[in-house]
Amino acid sequence: MQSQVASNDKSEKTIRYLSTVVASSVVIFLFSIFINRFVEIKISQDSYLMFHVFTEIASALISFSIFVVLFFTYDIFYRRYSLILANTFFITGLLDIFHMLTYNGMYSLFPENIQTPTYFWIFSRFILGIGLFIAYTTKKDALSSIKKGYSIILGILVVGVVFLLSITYVEQMPPLIIKGKGLTNTKVIWEYVITTIFIIDIFAYVNRSEGKYTTANIYMLSGLMLGLFAEVCFMLYVNVYDTLNITGHIFKILSYGYIFRAVFVKNVRRPYQQIFEQKEMLTLDINDMTIAMEEQTAKIYKQNKELEFINTKIKDDLASTSEIQKAMFPRKDLVINDLRFNFEIFPCEELSGDYVNYFSIDDENIGFYIMDVSGHGVAAAMLGVFAAQSIGESMRINYKEASIFSPAAVLNHFYSLFNKSNFPDEIHIVMLYGMYNKNDNKVILSSAGLNCNPILISQDSKPRFLEIESGFPICKLGDVFEPNFEDYEIELKFGEKLLIHTDGLTEMRRQDGDFWGADSLLAYIDSIGVSPSFILNNKLKSQIVQNINNSGQDDDITYCVIEKISP
Repeated sequence: MQSQVASNDKSEKTIRYLSTVVASSVVIFLFSIFINRFVEIKISQDSYLMFHVFTEIASALISFSIFVVLFFTYDIFYRRYSLILANTFFITGLLDIFHMLTYNGMYSLFPENIQTPTYFWIFSRFILGIGLFIAYTTKKDALSSIKKGYSIILGILVVGVVFLLSITYVEQMPPLIIKGKGLTNTKVIWEYVITTIFIIDIFAYVNRSEGKYTTANIYMLSGLMLGLFAEVCFMLYVNVYDTLNITGHIFKILSYGYIFRAVFVKNVRRPYQQIFEQKEMLTLDINDMTIAMEEQTAKIYKQNKELEFINTKIKDDLASTSEIQKAMFPRKDLVINDLRFNFEIFPCEELSGDYVNYFSIDDENIGFYIMDVSGHGVAAAMLGVFAAQSIGESMRINYKEASIFSPAAVLNHFYSLFNKSNFPDEIHIVMLYGMYNKNDNKVILSSAGLNCNPILISQDSKPRFLEIESGFPICKLGDVFEPNFEDYEIELKFGEKLLIHTDGLTEMRRQDGDFWGADSLLAYIDSIGVSPSFILNNKLKSQIVQNINNSGQDDDITYCVIEKISP
């Protein structure tokens, strides 16, 4: 509402200002007609010549001033409008000078001819009107890629053509003024044409302004209206000593002055005012921002202290939880019956999402498993605890219900139990479950989605991967799919070792950035040669630590070495 009121006030001021310019011009114009008809004023040729020289020099200087402002600000805005307007006033200024130098009574190097200054005058006014029209009908956002130096060359060529027509070929041109008689019809027609062009220029500029009458727009319209009154005076005067002719020259200077003010305000003063206003606004904004930053800094400092306390507490809790998790893992380098177990877990965060366990089922059977829970951190660790308990429950149920139980049956029961839980649907577990019987030295393995085949390490052959199916992960798809886990049986001889691991081992980065890979793992184990499980464990551990130190770690790394230590 306030902006609308301000806009209305500005429109009223604009109308009042332009009305004042028009009214004043009308009064001066009518007064000149009155003086011209009813008051006899004698002006000597020398006096008029001095007046004429003064007005034409003033007009030329203002024209060149307009040209200089537009020409040297063109490199900032690159507006086609500015280049056209600059060139127009450059040409007009030169032609006004030639008009003055060839005027009757002036000492000139040019042949004296009454038609010459008049043609310079007509061409100057005509080119000004046409140039203004072209400039005002150019799109506001139209840019120009023309180098401004080329426009100067074009302006000089136009002036050269007018010079030839007005001096060299003036005798072939229709006369514009006759001594003792006054203006010819050709001159009057030219003045009517130029006056019409100025009227069109006014409408073109009003259309260009789009109702936005800034200070520059008001000055430009005032200059065009004064230029129109100047043309009317030049159209109606009878001889050069008429008051109308003198009034027309005064209107012309005032017109150029207003146009210069418009150009100066728009291209020089207003940008500096905007910079100053923006500087003031920035100063205020900086002060406000400084105060706000001080307040925010104090607030952030307080929050940081609170976060530091919370972070320290979380770290302490995670460290405690990590110790608890480690306590849940079995003892390293543990011998159960005739098997020796060694394992290592390298969590990528404080808590591991990988689990490994081995335990005695009864006097004859040993169970073991390795699992990889989706995700990392606390959530994965808690899910691992649930899985470890569920595996134990599944193993006990199957042990009670059958005299012969299998890892596949344990995994089937675990799958069913997992689907009855309230874990999110995206959670899943991959694992390898195994059972060893000391009476027949048989190891039965069953995989639930673990795509890392165990490695059998023998004394009389190269290490090799066991060909078993990876199976289906433990996940929340029990309503749509019931997997069929399978058992795979191998014989574990004296001195042989079985390496089980998660995918973190083969997907750890080497120093060159590539994955270590299953083939590299197999080749590394082969390079160690025949050695006890604790040596294999120590060397593999050293290699993993070296890779982690060189290339970092993206996933938990877990493995377990199982060695048969008695015949």
